[in-house]
Amino acid sequence: MKFGMSRQDYRDLHCPARVANGPELKYPLRTVEVTVELRRRGYDATYNLLMYVRNEGVVDPSGKGRGSELSWSEADIDIVADYCEKNQHFMPHAGCDPAVAVEIG
Repeated sequence: MKFGMSRQDYRDLHCPARVANGPELKYPLRTVEVTVELRRRGYDATYNLLMYVRNEGVVDPSGKGRGSELSWSEADIDIVADYCEKNQHFMPHAGCDPAVAVEIG
């Protein structure tokens, strides 16, 4: 059983404009945007974790320079989500009903 939210569930819950034939999400994402997406999906993906998986060769986002300047594709983000799932890097709300696990603030 997966505890984190799938990409499709994430889009359905957090991107209602897209569901209603609105604009698509714009990928690739910057590193800070990746942490937001993954944390909303239930994974405790911090900047440090993203840099760790990159430095360990788990994922290879495009871009040069500092980590904040990297570009992460949907596939890159899903690789990190799989890594988090395998290594149990979850937010406290992971595995809850997505309707209950809404962010406040």
